[in-house]
Amino acid sequence: SNMKNFKNINIDKISYPILFTNTKIFYMFRKHILLQDFIFYLKNFDIIIIENALNNISYPLCFLNKKEIILWGHGKDFSVVNPSLLKKAIERFKLFLCKKSNGFFAYTKGVKKILMNNNIEEKNITVLNNTIDILSNRKKYLSIKNKMQNNKRISHHTLLFVGRLNKRKRLEYLLDAFILLRTINPNYEL
Repeated sequence: SNMKNFKNINIDKISYPILFTNTKIFYMFRKHILLQDFIFYLKNFDIIIIENALNNISYPLCFLNKKEIILWGHGKDFSVVNPSLLKKAIERFKLFLCKKSNGFFAYTKGVKKILMNNNIEEKNITVLNNTIDILSNRKKYLSIKNKMQNNKRISHHTLLFVGRLNKRKRLEYLLDAFILLRTINPNYEL
């Protein structure tokens, strides 16, 4: 952890050891790439839990050690509609690392299905349910939609966006879709 980002935390009250790490930022392919020095201290640990991401090159470098590695994350990048060849190669490499890891903490059951469809063994996947499960919410949406079509009375509905507020979340698309929805049915709120 880089404690500069956590000014209000009293380190003395934390009962477990904290490994302070320095972060270097490089720019490649018009993106910032991180390198953290925690990789030089991995010999002190039995299990390493890292994000299934490549924006921090320290993560794949962890695999050079003979330690157990558990990945966590989405299983794939859902934000890219038409991936470039580079993006496809990056996603394949992330999948390769998934197969080399000792386990995977998946955000949802849907992520687990994606991993299993890519030949990751079910016994190596643990679902954390720490985000919205799109598959179960889609079922609920279809159920509500069917009820609305069968019921002529239209009630009030609230849509909730959960996610980071950054360019990759395509918020303009969300807003455009919501404006269109409001023209069809003014009973929706975002």
